[in-house]
Order: sequence, then structure tokens, then C-alpha cells
Amino acid sequence: MTIYAALIALAACAQADELRIDANGTALELDIRRLGAAAYVPLQPAADAFNAKLEPLPDGSLNVCIGQFCVNVRLDGSDQRVLQTERGVYASASRLPELLNAHFGWNETAQTPALLPGAAPTRSIQPGERMPDIALPDLDGEQIRLSSFIGKRVALYTWASW
Repeated sequence: MTIYAALIALAACAQADELRIDANGTALELDIRRLGAAAYVPLQPAADAFNAKLEPLPDGSLNVCIGQFCVNVRLDGSDQRVLQTERGVYASASRLPELLNAHFGWNETAQTPALLPGAAPTRSIQPGERMPDIALPDLDGEQIRLSSFIGKRVALYTWASW
């Protein structure tokens, strides 16, 4: 379910101007800013949902801290995980879990992707087990379901901007 939720969240970023996500039990609607092919969302609302502290440092970098867990990001444009703008710090949508010590999941009630605390549960798909029925847009914007390829060989190519 983690991969499925992450794919839905990232596909939403590719097509919309905002990302609806449940962040640690808080419903968020985050505007999406694009830089090339990468999608960025405001870091502060997600950090607030996780009670994270954003600590600017004298060297121009920023610590994102949750308890004893801290991630340092550079705000000089060399760190693709973040984007400093006149409206604040934006985080790469695909790297948001890394910054908040979280993982993508699914909120069944809201039917939205969720950002959950802690590392993602580790469960791999076993040989002979079916993949989750992922639905993503093709190059023409039409939704294609993985289940429409049952009985055929399928190669899933993934790409990330970092």
C-alpha cells in the first residue's frame, strides 16, 4: 500500500495545482510549485502536522527536527530536496517523507494519500503474488490500470527528479 499511496500522491502532483494529503492525522491542501519536472509543496504546514521544528542555521542551511531526529538541508539552491522562495521553504513532494522521518500510506476514510510517522513498513511483493492495481495516466492523460495487463509481461519504469 505504501508504494501505491506514493504513486497516487506523486501522480497528483504531476496533474494538479494542489496536493490533498493526510499528514499525521491533519488534512492538508498544499499548493504545488514546479521547477522543471519536480513538484514542491510548502514545508511549514507538513512540519506543523508532525510537530517538527524548522531551525535556520548561521550557515544559511535549515534543520528540520522532530525530537532527536534532524535533517539538514541547504537553502542555497544546491539541495534539490528544498526550494527557497519569497513565500517560504518548499519541499520536494517526493522527498517530504525523508525530511519528516515519515512514509507514504493511505487514509481509507478520506480516500487520500497519507504521510505517516516513522519508517515505512517493509513488506515486499512475493513471487506469484499480484501487484496492487495501480492506476496512472498515460502520455495522453487517459487512466490506465495495471490490472488491464493481466497475463501480459509488464515493465514499470520509474523516474525521480533527484
